[in-house]
Amino acid sequence: MQKYYDLIVIGAGAAGLTAAASVGRGGRSVLLIDKAVRPARKVLISGGGKCNFSNKFVSAQHYVSANPHFCKSALAGFSYRDFTDQLDLAGIRWEERKDGKLFAFSSAEIHGFLLDKAQKAGCVFLFGIPNFDLQKENCFRLQCAAGTFLSENVLIASGGISYPAVGATDIGYRLAERFGVNVIEPKPALVGLNFDRGMKTDFSKLSGISLPTRIKTLKKNIQGDLLFTHLGISGPAVLQTSLYWKKGDPVEIDFLPQIKLEDVLKKRRANKEKKRIDAVLNEYLPLRLVQRFTALLSGEDRRIPLSALSDKSISCLNENINHCCFVPAFAGDWAKAEVTKGGVDVNALFSETMECRTVPGLYFAGEVVDVTGELGGFNLHWAWASGTAVGKAVLKKKAFNQ
Repeated sequence: MQKYYDLIVIGAGAAGLTAAASVGRGGRSVLLIDKAVRPARKVLISGGGKCNFSNKFVSAQHYVSANPHFCKSALAGFSYRDFTDQLDLAGIRWEERKDGKLFAFSSAEIHGFLLDKAQKAGCVFLFGIPNFDLQKENCFRLQCAAGTFLSENVLIASGGISYPAVGATDIGYRLAERFGVNVIEPKPALVGLNFDRGMKTDFSKLSGISLPTRIKTLKKNIQGDLLFTHLGISGPAVLQTSLYWKKGDPVEIDFLPQIKLEDVLKKRRANKEKKRIDAVLNEYLPLRLVQRFTALLSGEDRRIPLSALSDKSISCLNENINHCCFVPAFAGDWAKAEVTKGGVDVNALFSETMECRTVPGLYFAGEVVDVTGELGGFNLHWAWASGTAVGKAVLKKKAFNQ
């Protein structure tokens, strides 16, 4: 037996559920299919269980893509207020935090809200379907153990391949390539940067230290907290940096972004500072980090008062603390990456609708697309915005029974 739907959505994550609910509320029939019995698990773990669902300062400048202008149309069609208004109507509390981050008080509430909205819109759920086949002849034909389903419109919203532990796969990229759609190589993003073997040894005693920093790449200047790990560096500033970093590029870290260390040390030296350099630096930096930097000085310079410290030693400390430059070995792996950079080539899609230029009726939305946001709620907002764009586009088409 075959059944027809106005829209088949592959992937019941943030983008897929948003599009499905939009089309369902418009009176159209929608089938949602997902391999997970309990889908949208990334929403559940978002924001440490609190769900950083959007950001007050959403704009294209917070996204990375091969075409940086592509996301503008979808973002213009869905603001953060569009989502907070929905939460207010549903009685779900939320709050604004630093840098415009918008958080719910529970990711489970957002997860339940998305599923409930799609269900109330009349969407049919087909979860726990690990395998299916999708072809297109006169229309799309999806075959799986539950039956054969037809539609003029299919949305692939299967996400990226970050967080494989919650069920992420590359099915979206494989489907895109089956239909001749280009895929830009997916890479882990919003992830830590790892040291090479030599630097791991050099920095091995610093694991667990966290401090505010400024990090420069070739394209970006990012300020925020850095965390030393047993593999390299992590923390919000580093995760953000990973989005812009390319293998082989140098990274420069300023461990004292608020002061120019050379000026401070020379001023205190002129004032006949009697403290040793390690005691002086410990006023600004954690002791273990201080010990790592003072180890670069001669034994004599470590023991004498700051008032007797040479220009050479001050310059050495300034270079390593305000301008610590190195080339990371690589970004962390998929298991720790928060998002996927790359994906379905946006130049193959219409920006207003997310529809494929060469395969009418085929849409892509969410993380599967080559649009990746910074930390701070931007990636979930892209899911809402791109899913909404697809919903609007499908509703403008003639319904099956009209």
